[in-house]
Amino acid sequence: MVYFVKFTDISRITFHVLRKDKEIQMFISKRWLVIFGVFLMLCLMVLVSVSWGNEALRAIGMGGVFIGIKSSDAGVFGNPAALIDIEANNLTVAFSIEDARYEEVPKTENEYFASMLSLRSKPSIYYSRAFRDMGFSIGYLADVDNDVEVTAENTVAIYDVHTREFTADTNLFIRYDTLWKRGLALGFSKKLQDAYLGIRLKMFRQSVKRGRIVSTVQLKSVNCVHTNPNDPRDLLPCVVDDVLNRFLDDPKESISRTDEVEQDLSSVGFDIDVGMQTDVLTKKFGVKGLTAGFTLKNLLHRKIAVARHAEVGIGLGYTPVKWATVGLDVRKNTGEKGMNIILGGEILGQWRRGFSADVALRSGLDLSSARKRFAFGALLALGNSYWEYALIKEFNSGLFRDASHIVASTIRF
Repeated sequence: MVYFVKFTDISRITFHVLRKDKEIQMFISKRWLVIFGVFLMLCLMVLVSVSWGNEALRAIGMGGVFIGIKSSDAGVFGNPAALIDIEANNLTVAFSIEDARYEEVPKTENEYFASMLSLRSKPSIYYSRAFRDMGFSIGYLADVDNDVEVTAENTVAIYDVHTREFTADTNLFIRYDTLWKRGLALGFSKKLQDAYLGIRLKMFRQSVKRGRIVSTVQLKSVNCVHTNPNDPRDLLPCVVDDVLNRFLDDPKESISRTDEVEQDLSSVGFDIDVGMQTDVLTKKFGVKGLTAGFTLKNLLHRKIAVARHAEVGIGLGYTPVKWATVGLDVRKNTGEKGMNIILGGEILGQWRRGFSADVALRSGLDLSSARKRFAFGALLALGNSYWEYALIKEFNSGLFRDASHIVASTIRF
């Protein structure tokens, strides 16, 4: 503990107490690393029953293309018409992590620590099944997006000579911005001649909460009346002993906490997605593995806590061989200017001698008036265990740390 003594006037002495800045910063950094490690462990423990890994990460790794591409497990996140292509029963519990960032930010003269943490997770559980020319799914989907800023001020200690009272205040500020979306999704698809039609009903709740938590540690000493206030060698040992004894006797009396809520909104809504896929191009042009699709998402686009804009799109999917898939989507979001043009693909390798192994590489481009970005994804499967990674990065940003990183783990059973 280092004391900086400043004589403001004859009757008042002000002490600025700095509690080993570097050690405190390292402790907080390690604490957040532990939290991040726990999330990673949870991510590696999820149980997912899929043939191509996580359906959401597959689409993200290909830039977001999904309208004309067939899905072998769900159609929960993509085109609802893809439920027809489901293989066997699929019971899936999934957990993913993305945009996990921690960094220290510039601090002011009165602060000894300032940092920022952001973390987004998307847990989900769903079941899907196809029967002859019909398919259905039911699932619970959630999206939790957190941004936190932590600031700790320098401890200011004051000894008033007239009252013989010593006080030391330390303030910790935690500013939070949380968006939580969760709800139930029901999907149904039906084959009509050469077309697959699908509909998805979404019942969801959105919650937005912003504010600041202020925690204050106030230490007092009132028993050092017989010490010399002008001699720090006599005053400081007495003050330290008295402060510690009072704090250890009743820690709750020295700590106060308030939650200053700035915004707290919560709304419930319903929405509908519809989709279509068809192999008619295969018959018309004689091209094997060519699929066309159409989607209309957020048909009701009800504005609740956060606006949900309607989106219409058409797309093509092409699987010339079992191990290669490419897709092209053209979409229009009513909340953005211009069109979204998305191009992506996937290459899958399999090994079935002695043990089962799968490797997939994915990439894609998302080009629109609002943004231009590229995506990369990878999958590694050993037996029934799948590990996946996806990256999304803007072209105009030169740092890979500014990209969105998503990791997930699945087990097929």
